[in-house]
Amino acid sequence: DFDIVAEVVQMLASGNQDDVHRAAAQMEYLVSSSQPKEDVDVWGWEWTAAGAKENRSTFGNQAGLWDNFLSIIETNDSVGQAMVCGAMSKLGFRNAYNVVNMMKHP
Repeated sequence: DFDIVAEVVQMLASGNQDDVHRAAAQMEYLVSSSQPKEDVDVWGWEWTAAGAKENRSTFGNQAGLWDNFLSIIETNDSVGQAMVCGAMSKLGFRNAYNVVNMMKHP
């Protein structure tokens, strides 16, 4: 769902540590390639393989997403860094377009 993805990306850009952590957890859930062990509250969205595949593509097209990731990785928030790296790995998994975009933002 485009609105949910846009909201998560906005939370990542907020600069608020709690929002960043919550957004990274939500992103991992939204793009997981297999059924997550735990449900994460993402505005009522329920995980499906088809939905996660669509979300990976939708996230990859969000303006500023990769720059947001980079800015979080460059902070001294080790929890946020780990969560964003986890989200990035799931986002790039099985989506060549996203991998190319990650390489553009080293």
